[in-house]
Amino acid sequence: MVRSRNKFLGKGIYTISEAARLTGAGRDTISRWLLGYSYKRGGKFYERPPIFTTEFGDVDGQFTISFQDLIELLFVAKFRAKGVKWSIIHEAFKLARERFESEHPFSAINFKTDGQRIFEETIIAGAVQLADLHLNQIVIADFIAPTLTKAIEFDTRRATIWYPQFPSKLILLDPQRSFGRPIVSRGSVPTEALYLAYEAEEDFGLVARQFDLKVADVRSAVKFQERLAA
Repeated sequence: MVRSRNKFLGKGIYTISEAARLTGAGRDTISRWLLGYSYKRGGKFYERPPIFTTEFGDVDGQFTISFQDLIELLFVAKFRAKGVKWSIIHEAFKLARERFESEHPFSAINFKTDGQRIFEETIIAGAVQLADLHLNQIVIADFIAPTLTKAIEFDTRRATIWYPQFPSKLILLDPQRSFGRPIVSRGSVPTEALYLAYEAEEDFGLVARQFDLKVADVRSAVKFQERLAA
């Protein structure tokens, strides 16, 4: 990009196409979620606004989002894939935004779903509890927690790292490194660089030696990039 990337340091930066590949949602779907859309039903036109306000928006003629925006989209995509209704997602988003005073509430704390409800995970007196954001009540949920995703790490305020191939942690996205590009955890080498090197050399061992990595790192990076391109 022509514009200086200083403003993106520590925040990550992604296009709509990249967000679609990383979250597994379609590009058109991501566009509707981020930009809003209109439709006609029963002879009437309806407008649907974006589901949330993004950090960057247009950058040098291309719509871009931050790591926090990406995680927000990831949660929405996962909720929808689990069959969670839009009414529950919107209500949970509204309650979480008010609770955390944040435009990125889903990326501010660890949220889970059992396919019907959305939960905020907390630990009280050593026991896992989930606050049901749709019903706004506490649910004892030791029996639910083991089935829910652990792919995202959080600090006290927001999401910090995403492992897109969890339970494997060989690949991660960290807004503090490489502008949030997918990297291998060992050495922080971008997966795209490893993929391109493998395309040229066609030898996992050789590429691993070139980057001082293990063969498993290179294999994982290549497999990840192939999945994104599929």
